[in-house]
Amino acid sequence: MIKRPAFVLGVILALAALSITQASHGLTFYYDEWDFIIRRRGISADSLLGPHNGHLSLIPVLFYKTLLATIGLSHYWVYKLGGLIAHLLAATFVYLQAQRRIGPWWALVPATLVAFLGAAWEDLVWAFQIGFVGSIAAGLVMLWALDRDTRRSDLIAAAALLVALACSSQGIPFVVVALAELAVQRQWARIARTLVAPVGLYAVWYLAYGEGDLRWSNLDAVPAYSFQMLSAAGEGVVGLTGAGAGPVVAALAVIALLAAAVRGAWTARASGLLAGLAALLALTALARAQYGEPDASRYIYPVAVFGLLLLVELLASRVTVTGPTQRAAAVVAAALLVVALGGRHQLVAGAGGLRGNQQTVSAELAALRLIHGAIPPDYQPDPNLAPQLTVGGYLGAAKDFGTEQASADGLRRLSPSRRAAADGLLLRVRGPQASPVKVPAPGASRCRVIAAGAVLPLPDRGLTIATPKGRVAQVRYRRFADTFADQPATSVGAGASVVTPGIDGIAVPWQIRVDGADGVRVCVS
Repeated sequence: MIKRPAFVLGVILALAALSITQASHGLTFYYDEWDFIIRRRGISADSLLGPHNGHLSLIPVLFYKTLLATIGLSHYWVYKLGGLIAHLLAATFVYLQAQRRIGPWWALVPATLVAFLGAAWEDLVWAFQIGFVGSIAAGLVMLWALDRDTRRSDLIAAAALLVALACSSQGIPFVVVALAELAVQRQWARIARTLVAPVGLYAVWYLAYGEGDLRWSNLDAVPAYSFQMLSAAGEGVVGLTGAGAGPVVAALAVIALLAAAVRGAWTARASGLLAGLAALLALTALARAQYGEPDASRYIYPVAVFGLLLLVELLASRVTVTGPTQRAAAVVAAALLVVALGGRHQLVAGAGGLRGNQQTVSAELAALRLIHGAIPPDYQPDPNLAPQLTVGGYLGAAKDFGTEQASADGLRRLSPSRRAAADGLLLRVRGPQASPVKVPAPGASRCRVIAAGAVLPLPDRGLTIATPKGRVAQVRYRRFADTFADQPATSVGAGASVVTPGIDGIAVPWQIRVDGADGVRVCVS
């Protein structure tokens, strides 16, 4: 049997890092990240301290500004590295706190569950979530420091709490933990040393910049929403998201809390963690219940961490710190392997969906960089997947921070779905245009009759398309894609239309497919 649990922890963290890195391969900037890139230009109080969805995001903003100034919009893996380090730090400090209560070997269990928490994939693979994960990691450092009960450790706890609050509002529940724990112990001097400075600075920020995002109309939804969040976290911890086990896990957790209270196995830390978890659930429900997403992956991470720490606290008096027997260790290791594999499946699936959305936007932006000529600066390339992006904001950021050079050959090397996304952008911005013209006379030169489904190149001068009387044809387009886009399409009915390619400076010609009617006449304009 391996005699050094610290070595085992290192192996666990290394495997988790490898799994997350592999699952997140190919990800790039997405959604909220564009707020940091485009809308927080320069260095000013507003750009650094302005709220993001109600959060103080000072440290994430500084993180992005530093990388934008050094590596620009390339090498996204460096951005992801920040969140990965924060996650590994969080798992490590879960272990360090559990080690003091249930021993070094049993402490590997909650650390492993956090390290391989694939149900929280959004927090693990998306660089932007350094805000949430950073708050959790810094809050766990605060709890570790509180355990030491010295003046110096209290100052470390205060600094860590300030970092947690400066990452996101996920730091607020840790304020509640510290306040409740120290109040139960009647350690008023420690409350002053630990909380006054970070909470005071956060209050100053809130008075200047804070947004009241709590909706008291959500108050009646708090109990059900909180239980749903607990259920989602319970499923996620055991690697069974979607299996319906969440309510059972949540109910067992509530029963365990009640049993611990009845038999007196309750500590000041347990009181703090329970208060912090309640604050986390209630604040999230009050702010987000209207969106109906209690099982969102980004919420699973903090709820799971609080729940596991509380469970460790309740088990401290019932688990031998000497560690399991070899047989028990084998059983636990096998169970953790099954859970880790379940988490891995959720991680890969979640990252895959995120990657698809991100790569759609990145292909659209690559196509945008190829277009020559003025485009309205307020035009939104993709209002659904990137509502923060405008042409002016993006091209300005690309000029200032640098990005990979776009080329027609580069677009051709993209996957089919990304090439189709690029075509969609080009169609919307500078796509072919159709206008009615006089029907060409029968037998006119440079005309020919085509069958439905014929594919033709669209020359620079355009094509005149005339349908038989009473018939309607649909003209569809492609440029880099393998397939023809369904929308936008040009309908040609009574009379004729001349279809001309948009002028965008891209050397690759459009192709058209004429559907819906045989006997269509096509004439070179």
